[in-house]
Amino acid sequence: MNYLIQSKTNEAPAVQVMFSVSKKRFKKATDRNRVNRLLREVYRLNQHQLQGLSLPEDQQLAMALIYTGQEILSFQVLKASFLQCIQKLERKMNHA
Repeated sequence: MNYLIQSKTNEAPAVQVMFSVSKKRFKKATDRNRVNRLLREVYRLNQHQLQGLSLPEDQQLAMALIYTGQEILSFQVLKASFLQCIQKLERKMNHA
């Protein structure tokens, strides 16, 4: 998972997320779309976790969620991985 913390403009949301699935790993567009839908749903259901991060008022969080697996994982596995990434991010932000 990649992330960037930067100053935000008045109109920018506090958290921005990008999803990416490699065409090299998933040749069929239907497979890439399926993974993207799963990732978006995991984010949608757990975005409140990111809202709880303590960002200064003038900063925003930009994240890129890049799927690097070779096979399509279940929703539960993706959810656990996403929550683990958020915990790592939170620890890094608290130590910075």
